[in-house]
Amino acid sequence: MAPSNLDPLRPRFGSAILEKGMTDTQLYLAIGVPVLANAAMLTLMATLIGACITSLETSFNARFAGLEARFEILTGKVAELTDRVIRLEERTARQ
Repeated sequence: MAPSNLDPLRPRFGSAILEKGMTDTQLYLAIGVPVLANAAMLTLMATLIGACITSLETSFNARFAGLEARFEILTGKVAELTDRVIRLEERTARQ
């Protein structure tokens, strides 16, 4: 039988840590801590993106309110111009 140090499945580093293996607690920490960190980062990213979207929405609402006000002013001016043209047509029709 071949000596144990030539076994291909056995680590050749001679480290006692590698030969012992992992405990259940170490395995849970090795898997759980990165998962929790990723979940926290994802939650933070979702919150920040939500805040950015809310900010953009507020900005667009303010701009559209300004456009609506300008459109109302323009509509009023067109209505006044239409009234003036109608009055001029009536004056020229009388003469």
